[in-house]
Formats: sequence, C-alpha cells, structure tokens
Amino acid sequence: MSRNSSSGAKLIRSVGSTAAGGFAEEASRVFGTLALALLSDPTEDSLSALRDCNSTPIPGRFGHAMTELARAAASTELLVARVEYTRLFHHPQGATCPPWECVARDRAPHLMGPRHLDVVGFFRRAGIEPRRGDSESADHIGLELAFLSLLASRIAAGDDQCALFDEFWSSHVAPWMPAFARRLASESRLDLYVASGRLLLEAVTMGARSRD
Repeated sequence: MSRNSSSGAKLIRSVGSTAAGGFAEEASRVFGTLALALLSDPTEDSLSALRDCNSTPIPGRFGHAMTELARAAASTELLVARVEYTRLFHHPQGATCPPWECVARDRAPHLMGPRHLDVVGFFRRAGIEPRRGDSESADHIGLELAFLSLLASRIAAGDDQCALFDEFWSSHVAPWMPAFARRLASESRLDLYVASGRLLLEAVTMGARSRD
C-alpha cells in the first residue's frame, strides 16, 4: 500500500474543524474541475468552465495549478482539444493514457467488470444509484474524480463522509491515479492536458506531502 493510500480525508481532518471545512471545499472544487476536464470529449461549455475554474482563487499549490489549467484552457481551441482528447484517451489504435482504472491495474481488464462493480458499490454506499443505460464504466477516472468531489463537498458541509472517502482513496485513488497523472502530464502534446495532469498529481499526492 502506498504511503498516501488513505491520507485524503485524514489530511482534511488534520487541519482543524473550521479550516478543514474550507480545505474540503477547495478539494471538492479541484476534483470537480478535473472531472470536467477528463470525463468526456471537450465542448464549448466545458472549455469555458475550465477557463473560469480559478475565478475565485484557491490559495497555495492547488491555486497555482488551477491557474495554470485556466490559462491553458484560455489558449486552447475546441477542435484541437477534441483531437488531443481522442489521442490520449480513446484512440482506436491504442490510447496513450487509457482513463479506466481496470486498464491500469488488471492483467486482463474488462470495462464494466470487477473494478466497475466495486466503484458502483461505493456509489451506492453514498446514496448514488447509477442510471440505467449509463454506457461509461464507473472506474473511468472522470467518474471517480466526480465522486471524490461529491464526498469532499459533503465533508465541507459537515457530513461525516471521511471514512468512506478514506476507503475509496485507498482502494481506487492511491493505487493508480498518481502514475496516471504523471503519464498524462508527460505524454500530452497540449498544454490543457499537461496542466490537467499536473493538477491531478497535486491533488492525489496531497496527503503524502503533508507527512513530509
């Protein structure tokens, strides 16, 4: 198990009750922004939202990485973003950065397979029931990040979701997201996804840095 395997919510708890709520709110924004960037093909609406992602600045390292992402989005044309998104995540001849946890972790990966079912189990424990007909495997990084954003927003609102956050972090974040983030930042030919990879790396290694 990696040293930051269950440190996400523990870091939120460690900064004190008042500050923790603010930190959780910031974490929710970061994870939500990353979900928007990585879940599906970019659109005019999603690019516009990414350009404004740090309009209310977040302090510290998150804020720097969010500003970098906003600037990259501002200089990105939609068609160029779509071409690079396909090359990175969905190219029929072999994507550079497959966005599914099962591909990163399993010898014989299956979309909608065991990883998907385990993630769906976490969704249901949080009161979220997947819609019938959903075609995306739940272990897609965008859906996992959206789930982290939801849990962090609940923690910020005072709901005791830290144990579930910790368990999901150790089961579905720490084992593969840091390596995915590094690969995305190094392999992308477009600043938008380089910045997304850097922001993701900041987010998923935050607990490990807090112990150094």
